[in-house]
Parts: sequence; C-alpha cells; structure tokens
Amino acid sequence: SFVKLHTKSSPHLPDGETWGELLTTTLLQSEFLRDLPLRLERLPQLALLGPAGTRAPITLQLQNNGFWLQALMRRTGMSGQQVLSAPFIAGSMFAGRLSCLRPLIDLGLQLEDFELEAGQTDGTLAHAIERWIGVVIHQQRLVVDELEGDHTSVPDFGYRWAQHLVATPAERPLY
Repeated sequence: SFVKLHTKSSPHLPDGETWGELLTTTLLQSEFLRDLPLRLERLPQLALLGPAGTRAPITLQLQNNGFWLQALMRRTGMSGQQVLSAPFIAGSMFAGRLSCLRPLIDLGLQLEDFELEAGQTDGTLAHAIERWIGVVIHQQRLVVDELEGDHTSVPDFGYRWAQHLVATPAERPLY
C-alpha cells in the first residue's frame, strides 16, 4: 500500500490552502494508516481511496486536460469511451494499492516530457497523469473510491449537484 501526498496551496481557489490541509490530514490519520493494508486485503478490487468528496468524473475540466488525455490515449491505444468512463481523485492525494499503478511506468514518460513548472493550475501533462491514474485503474476493473466524511468540504468545481446523489461509498457496488 502507499499514500500519495504533495504540497498544495491552490491559490486559484478561495479555500485552496484549507483544502490541501484537509487532504493531507485525512490521509495521515494514524487509524487510517494502520487499517489501510487490511482494508486493501479485505477488498481486492479496491485500488485507490481519496478523502471524502474527491472522487470526480474525468470529464471535470476536460476542456483544460483534453489535449494531454488524447495524447495518452494515442500512446496506449485506449478508446475515448474507456477514458471518459473513469473517475479520478481531485486534488491528487490518495492512498491505495501500489501494484495498480504499474501501467503508469509502462507509459515510458521521461522528465523532459513534462512542462516546466510555471504555476499552472491545470492543463499540463502532470494534471492529465493525475486523471490517467483513474483511467488505468478503471481499465484493470478496479475501484477508485473515497473515504467517508464531509464531502462538502472539498471544492465542488461546479459538478457537486450531480455527484453523491446515488449512494454513499459503503453503498456503491465494487465494480
């Protein structure tokens, strides 16, 4: 198992720094860290867990990330349907099963493939890779899910009205 964290201030969001702190503190709770390996053992289809409210449709901000997602599709031979049906973890902080990330290594990306850091908030290859993680997990027929908690504490990015209306994480089927 692993936990992926990074610095996050999201200056383009009103509560971006608070959001980053929420993501970090959620994933570093000692009880969660202690129970993560057992949870993954008990649920073999579970690949990624994000904080409450972070599981998002890949179509979120597609206009900003479509170029790179199409490039990754061409590189892997995946169809648009496969890509567009995958969820991802907004904020790119999550925990999960390390073995499910192997297809990222198989992409063969090199450091020079990525844009230089210039304070971009979206639309880079790095942002597309954040979403592509959900694609490779979906392709393996594994599950991206979120922890229980207050999903309203995460920025809604304009899609919250359509999210979380069907079922809580415990009620969602593992597909």
